[in-house]
Amino acid sequence: MLATAMDAADDGETSLKEQIRRLTNEN
Repeated sequence: MLATAMDAADDGETSLKEQIRRLTNEN
């Protein structure tokens, strides 16, 4: 259960980072 929660948190962080990178790249 902990591993799943950690994986989900990592996925969330990467998705946020990707969105920020896309926004910064567009501008």
